[in-house]
This record gives sequence, C-alpha cells and structure tokens, in this order.
Amino acid sequence: MLRLGLGAVAAWGVGAAATGCSDGGSAADGGGDRGRPSGDKGGSPAPGPRRPWRHAIGGWLESSPAVAEGMVYLGSDKKVLALDAATGRQKWAFPLADRAVSSPSVVGGLVYIGSDDKNVYALDAATGEQKWAFRTKSWVHSSPAVVDGVLYVGSWDSGVYALDAATGAKKWVYATDKWVSASPAVAEGVVHIGSNDGKVYALDAATGRRKWAFTTAHDFVASPAVAGGTVYVGARDQRLYALDAATGEKRWAFDSGGWITAKPWVAEGAVYCGSERSLHRLDAVTGRRRWTFTAEGGLGAAATVAGGVVYLGSRDKRLYALDAATGKKKWAYTTGGEIDCAPAVVDGVVYIGSNDGSLYALDAATGKGPAAPSPTGPAPGWSPPGRH
Repeated sequence: MLRLGLGAVAAWGVGAAATGCSDGGSAADGGGDRGRPSGDKGGSPAPGPRRPWRHAIGGWLESSPAVAEGMVYLGSDKKVLALDAATGRQKWAFPLADRAVSSPSVVGGLVYIGSDDKNVYALDAATGEQKWAFRTKSWVHSSPAVVDGVLYVGSWDSGVYALDAATGAKKWVYATDKWVSASPAVAEGVVHIGSNDGKVYALDAATGRRKWAFTTAHDFVASPAVAGGTVYVGARDQRLYALDAATGEKRWAFDSGGWITAKPWVAEGAVYCGSERSLHRLDAVTGRRRWTFTAEGGLGAAATVAGGVVYLGSRDKRLYALDAATGKKKWAYTTGGEIDCAPAVVDGVVYIGSNDGSLYALDAATGKGPAAPSPTGPAPGWSPPGRH
C-alpha cells in the first residue's frame, strides 16, 4: 500500500491532545454531508491547555474533518489523510484517482469516504489500508452514513446505495431522477435524502422501498437533518422545510432569502440554517426566526454547534464563533482561503479546512491559532459532466 510522507505542520502554543469523533446536522441523526461529516455530535469546548496547529495539505479542501480516537480524518485532492489530533502530524495517506469532496465517517475502526473517482472506500482507521471499494457510475460527493452495519450514500449516477459496511456488498439501490450530491440522514429505520430532481425521499432502510417523496420548487435539495420526528431540509428555492418524518407532510417553511446548499444543524429546540451569506436561528417547532448573522462572504458549508457556541466557516476566509443564544460574534479567525467545509469541535479544539490548502486546529474558546499563509483567490469553478 502506497504511503505518503509527513506533511508540513505549523504548531503554536502549548497544550494537550484532542480526541473525539466527528457527524452531521443534529444531535439526533447520523447523516452527514459534504459540509458535515457523519459521526460528530459537537463536543463541548472544555477549558484547559491548547495546542493549535496548521497542517499544509495543498489543494482545495471541501471535505469536512472527522475526529475519532485522537485522529483527524479528511479527504483532499487525490488522497485521504489521517493526522494526529494533538500535533497535526500525518499518520498515513491513502491515494485516490481523483479528489474527495465527500466527508469521512468513522465507525468501528473503519473510515468510509466517497471520491470523484466514482468509488466508496472503507479504510482501516489505524493504518489506512483499503478494506474494500465499491464503484458507482459517477462522482460520489455524498458523505456516507453508517447505521447498524449498513452504509448509505448517494452518487451522481442518480442512485442511493445501501452497502454492507463490512464487505462493501450492495444490498439495494434506489434510482432517483437526477444526480444525488446530498448526504443521507438515517432515523427510525428510514433513509432521508435529497436529490437534484427537486425531491426529498424517505426510503425504507432495509429494502430501499420508497415510503414518501416531497417535491420542492427547485431542482437542488441539500442534505437533510432529522430530529424529533421532523425532517429539516433546504433547497435552492430559498426555503428551509420542516416535514413530518412519517408522512412527508409539510409542517412549515422558512423563506431564507437565498439558496440553501448546506445541511441544517438541529439542537435544543433550534434549527441553524445557512443561506447565501446569512445564518439563521429558527424555532424548530414553528420556524420562527430568532436571529440572523450575516458574514462578508458566502456560506458554503454547514455550521457546528457545541457548548452554546455556533462555529461557522465562510467564503470570506474566516471561521466565526457565535453565541448560540444571541448570534453575537465571539471571535473570528482568518485563514488564507475560502472555507467550504464544516468544522469539527472536540475537547476544546475546533478543526477546520481552508482552500488555502491547510487544515487548522484552533482553541475553540478563544479562536487562537497559528499564522495563516498568504491569502489565495476563490476556488476554481467547475461544471458537472453533462449536467448544466
């Protein structure tokens, strides 16, 4: 198995290790998305010593980090990396034939991740050794959700797949009408996922049979979050929808005033929803807006809520920490590039990737961290193959 050498690490300060495990969207569901890895429940930023660092990876980082057992895992341009959470030093790197936009899920000692080389991979979390690979017919931007020994993931070939998490054997596939870049949320034996056909699907987790589908007013649906019997999902029709998880019936819709492309976060009776440049806190039951924070750049990924603080990356190159109750800014840390992935917060450390090609570990309470590299320009645009 090919291994790559140690990457460049910039360390700052003194402190202890960060451990934990990285997920998406809500404290209740296990789904992830490009902006929210499966596994992270948002650890509280506990007081204590810190050791911020920066690991220079290179390329654009759109895969959100996942943290487990003292390691940080993420995808990048043509490789999957494992770094020591305390120091940022590289433990292993697994080569890919194309980039990884998918965010990793770490379950049972395995790292699961999709790639633009059309494969879903299962890697040994300790060594990076490939356990299996399953090939779809197109890109895999969707982040895997692993529940009860089954992996669920979407592909740009329009399919939603259920695979045996131990072997990679296909259990079932459900064909939507367009490509699936969103990630699944699995709850109560049901797989909830959005497609670019403008629908949110509820599929039986055991059989793949469709239970219901909700149609939005646009052809793009972001990754859903499921909490308290409600599916929360946004779309490019500028609305965040709250749907009955059992029937798909609409409970309420919030007009955000901009495209919603990232998964909402649900915690303590509130939904945090990003659209264009603004993050909104809504009442989870009524959809009523509590506060709005507006950044100087677009919001391309999901927020993470931990210990009463909202952590949010922006294309203005900053990572923001906001008071969850009021929306007031506590601190902001400026990286050298746009931020298109979601942060992971574990044991008082926030981990965030930037399109300056670096992964950062910052003090979650103060935002203190290493010096960022020189600013970079915006990420290059791209067009889906045959889909415009």
